[in-house]
Amino acid sequence: MPTARGAIRAASAVVASLLATAWLPASGAGVAVGPPAPAVMDRIRNHQAALVLFQFSAVVDGKQTAGLRGADSNMQLRFYVARLEALDAPKQVTPAAPSEAAGNAGWRYLVLSPGTYYLLVMPPGVEQNPPAVAYDTGSGRYGRLTHYEFKPARGGFYSPELRAFVFRDSRPADFQELQGFWFQVPGDAQLVYLGSATVACKGGRGLFGSLIDNCGDYALTLDAQGGRDAAASLLPGLDFTPLALVPYGKPRAGVSVPQVSALAVTLRASSGLASAFTGAELTPSLTIFGTDKVLVLFNLLSTGGRALGRAAEEQRAEQRAADIQACIDRLAETITAAPPAAEFASVLAAGSAGVAGQDAGHRLAVSVPILRLRQSGQPQNLALELGMEVRLEDAQSGRLDYYSLLLYAPDVPSQNPHTRLSPLYTQIVSERAPTHPTAEWCGGGGPALLRAEIAAGLQHIAAQVTLDLETPRR
Repeated sequence: MPTARGAIRAASAVVASLLATAWLPASGAGVAVGPPAPAVMDRIRNHQAALVLFQFSAVVDGKQTAGLRGADSNMQLRFYVARLEALDAPKQVTPAAPSEAAGNAGWRYLVLSPGTYYLLVMPPGVEQNPPAVAYDTGSGRYGRLTHYEFKPARGGFYSPELRAFVFRDSRPADFQELQGFWFQVPGDAQLVYLGSATVACKGGRGLFGSLIDNCGDYALTLDAQGGRDAAASLLPGLDFTPLALVPYGKPRAGVSVPQVSALAVTLRASSGLASAFTGAELTPSLTIFGTDKVLVLFNLLSTGGRALGRAAEEQRAEQRAADIQACIDRLAETITAAPPAAEFASVLAAGSAGVAGQDAGHRLAVSVPILRLRQSGQPQNLALELGMEVRLEDAQSGRLDYYSLLLYAPDVPSQNPHTRLSPLYTQIVSERAPTHPTAEWCGGGGPALLRAEIAAGLQHIAAQVTLDLETPRR
């Protein structure tokens, strides 16, 4: 376990790195143009990876802004991708363009290994003040602000970690959560076409230039023939597979299950019990904008102080987890014979009265990658955090028709969401897990409390899965 001195050394290294680069001009990565390199194409043809093709564009006051040469990054789209099998951190990526003309029309591609992925695309307006897009810690979601107000920060603060504005205590009434998406890259695919999406925005004026007033929702289309023609023209010679983007936590369009309790359930490897204490939280930036050397030095010292503070907070969280590890180990023993994933199958089966046989068209695959007691409020208060990965698969083809990581948990901590097990791709059920003092969890009644909370979480998750899958989506 890292020591406090080690944490200080790590933070000091951050400051040293900042000092070394403080006087260099900032630069951003551009969009690569052209087909993948020959070595990458060989991997694609050998089914070690696939080219994922899509078209995303923003239209501001009737003018498309998806061009490759746009100088205003505030007007461009931001792409974040995470591999869901590994529950990876959503990382910002810059998709390549097949050609200059195609790139100016919004065509982009990524090269990805087979698997299931989460995609978040932020519309324009993230970098301006007041923001048109911001992050809300209470819901663990980015959202768009639908009504423009010339009010700095709109009641939030700027986070240098996210390069976005954050609402921590309360969010504006016009905050609308951004829709994330999931998509599948089959193991036998060479080129996967996800479809097209357009977001329409209204521009406005600020003190220092053009701003985004507000943006609407993405309009999704899947023109399989148009995608096939584009792929044949831009990236010829690859087998074409159209698999549309799907709103996260929803099944594919046209897919519904008449009776979820009649589905066969396959269990996958799950996580053991752990603990999670809140470490470094998102805080306002103390940066003062300007080029004077005194201001630059102040900003460096401020950043260094923040790094030291964050390192200390993470150290305290690790120590608190170590302090109750013996309790966690004892509690884990009480659920060894009845793991939550197996219990979930029983919860679903309990609703199968009157159902004859099983639904042979689909099957469910479930696992529990998140099972821990999480700090809720003060460090001595903990609540169960139970996350269940649910996959609906076509029984014949193996095609994935639904994916969600459903979470029964307390309130979301005010932390960076671009981490592993990100709240961005969890579907939090409506009922929040209650908080109990550590003494209750670690006392004589702890095992019974844990079993009761797991049972409650499974019931709420099963209800949400049933709602998601038994409601037809057009």
